[in-house]
Amino acid sequence: SNPASPISSLSFSHNHVISGNETGVFSAYDIQTGTPICSYNFHQGPITSISSTVNNIVVTGGLDGRLQVYNFNTNQLNASFNENKNAITNIILNNTHKVFMSSSLDGTVKVFNIDKTQNVSTIRDVSPVTAFNWLNSLCVTGNQNGEISIYDVNTSQSIYKKKIFGTQRPNAISNISTILIDMDSGLIVSSSKTESLLNVIDMRMTQSILNSSFNKGSINYMGCDSKSGYIVIGGSDNLLKVIDVKKGFKEIASMKTSSKIVCG
Repeated sequence: SNPASPISSLSFSHNHVISGNETGVFSAYDIQTGTPICSYNFHQGPITSISSTVNNIVVTGGLDGRLQVYNFNTNQLNASFNENKNAITNIILNNTHKVFMSSSLDGTVKVFNIDKTQNVSTIRDVSPVTAFNWLNSLCVTGNQNGEISIYDVNTSQSIYKKKIFGTQRPNAISNISTILIDMDSGLIVSSSKTESLLNVIDMRMTQSILNSSFNKGSINYMGCDSKSGYIVIGGSDNLLKVIDVKKGFKEIASMKTSSKIVCG
């Protein structure tokens, strides 16, 4: 890729590595050889999110609010959506590869049908949506106001809403950066890059069961593994920590890194 245009988003499938840069250029490379496959100027400004699947469908979203659907099988742009009024913050394709959801700073999470090239439903939040996750019929959103909300995807109705982050700073922006859904344990885990808090909601009781700080700085990476029962977090304090869910969210390991963790 062009070194003069920094990469702003990245994704990969079993065949391709896909990058988006700050000038709106989408590029794909062979994952084994690194050979360039294609490059298109899809957006007016930075590409902020990319989602790809094993069947060679790629969806890109940009600061321009535009969504583009590209098909590697046909080497064509399948669809283009211009329904958002602000930047796209995340994109998730479902298992059928025919439907995807996207979140935006315009306060919406939209469901799109690729085959029908249309927006089929919209979830409306009260604040810009900075993160979301989608599993089965549940959509969990996090917004700039520090609120976590659970929605029924089929009805777009709110099931749960609570201000989790920024409770000590009512007027401050609390960008929720990561949301993980673990159906096996029934947990929703979330973090914010503006705070050091880790929050866990039990979906079976629809209530928060943990809201604790494990790092001195912001949490910039988070992962969850239901099989082991571990949550791994990394932050600006140069620490990578392992939390054991089965032991009551006890910290069982802490590893010092050479510099702050910015992503994972």
